[in-house]
Amino acid sequence: VYMPLYVEKKPPRVEVYSLATNSWRTIGNNAGYYANDTFSSAFLNEAVHWFASKTGEKSSANVVLLFDFNSEKFGEIMLPMSHEDGEGENPQLSVAVLRESLALIVCSISNLRLIEGCYIWVMREYGLVESGTKQYSIVPEERIVRPLGIVNNSDFGMQRSGSMRGEMQRQDQNV
Repeated sequence: VYMPLYVEKKPPRVEVYSLATNSWRTIGNNAGYYANDTFSSAFLNEAVHWFASKTGEKSSANVVLLFDFNSEKFGEIMLPMSHEDGEGENPQLSVAVLRESLALIVCSISNLRLIEGCYIWVMREYGLVESGTKQYSIVPEERIVRPLGIVNNSDFGMQRSGSMRGEMQRQDQNV
């Protein structure tokens, strides 16, 4: 999967190598979405998922873009309408897998570009918008710049401010 940089605002594309024909083929994203955070992806139900925005619109995430490896097609999952309630003007959004369900991580950002708090929404029924519920609220104990995801279905990993080596702060929340 090739993900253009966020600033390019170009749709991702997939290149598939065939052992039978010893050749590559490209699958484009005709849906017209670009991934908002190329570092955040989640693999679930034979598909990789990203937060995405419609090309040409403001950078607020409005869908989860997915690529299904079985059908070799792009698709989308709409977000719960209230996923940003109370998280500020420009929340930082990422996706993860929690206990075999798609999870949406929504973090409020301070003026200093630090995370003030994160909320984890879990989609209990895959692809069904109405099944998404806010299940966890997490307030970091240190200066955090971005969520890294959910580790071992129980810990929430976050990148510390000033850490360029990917040091991780584990927030013991038993998510």
